[in-house]
Amino acid sequence: MILYVTFGGMKATTWVQIIKAFLLVLSGVTITVLMLGKFGFNLFAFYDAVASSPAIQEHVRGLLKHATPQPGFDYGQRFLEPGLILKDPLDQISLGIAFALGAAGLPHIMMRFFTVPNAQAARKSVVISMVLIGAS
Repeated sequence: MILYVTFGGMKATTWVQIIKAFLLVLSGVTITVLMLGKFGFNLFAFYDAVASSPAIQEHVRGLLKHATPQPGFDYGQRFLEPGLILKDPLDQISLGIAFALGAAGLPHIMMRFFTVPNAQAARKSVVISMVLIGAS
């Protein structure tokens, strides 16, 4: 791939990105299908297995800093609920902004600014790239 991108320029770089995105999506779908297959393609059975896992319950107990299990507290269910790690709203906002705006600052997006003839083409190139990245 290094040779292909070196001698192929921006067009080759774009094709490498497309192939990598396809491979990432394909591997994600494959892992999801294999995981669901283990639980009979029943998402609720998977969630029940996660919530009843002793390792997960111990992990949540550690995150919540409970030295001993508290009676009536369902640690497995707490793992499946939002807000276990990011309790501070500022942390949640910061993470949201980073996800929303972070793709525009990636090097393979930024280099598109230097490979187009004018500002309008640069904006169009970046928007198309971000849409494709978001779709994958």
